[in-house]
Amino acid sequence: MPVSVDAAAVRAGARTCEATVNDALLWAWARAYHRADLARGGPGEQVALSVPATLPGTPFGNHLGTLRVAVPADLLGDPADGLARLAARTRSAKRRLRPWAWPLAPFGARLVAGLGLLPWFLCRQRLISTVVTHAPGPPGPVRLVGVPLVATVPLVPLVGNVTTCVAALSISGRLDAAVLCAPESADLVQTLADDLRDGLRQVADLARRLP
Repeated sequence: MPVSVDAAAVRAGARTCEATVNDALLWAWARAYHRADLARGGPGEQVALSVPATLPGTPFGNHLGTLRVAVPADLLGDPADGLARLAARTRSAKRRLRPWAWPLAPFGARLVAGLGLLPWFLCRQRLISTVVTHAPGPPGPVRLVGVPLVATVPLVPLVGNVTTCVAALSISGRLDAAVLCAPESADLVQTLADDLRDGLRQVADLARRLP
């Protein structure tokens, strides 16, 4: 389910909280997921996000790994307070990353896969609730074979028992996102998309509150 908003407006709102567009996406998606979890009778205590992250400028080069960000329910109310606190959490989590440990992760995954345990683990893990991924693209107009690119729908696979995710791309002044659901969560896709859009608009509105 596609969701598209003005990237500049989201960025301006996020900056009022010393946050980034990525932080805004994390907050809006965690809020949407939390609301859906409560509607389904879930505990609604916290949302554990899995977020791709890189460590540039290290002796190891650019390594892509996963950052786990736990978002408690009390961060998902007021957008200004919640986004500021979430941004502080993500900054702290990134500072704790150790580049020397990242090359070891593929070896661990291959070991688990070699033992035939990877499908078992992925279908029973309780470390993450959902996945968020965001890639920055060109800020200006983009043309493909001479034709203006007016919309994008980013797609990523769902793995294991993670049945929802959001993939986003900042491009040509837009933040284009796609809400993806496995069949068992397909009934949530419209609600998740609507709540994600509403959350991003709440972040954008923060800039308009300034005197």
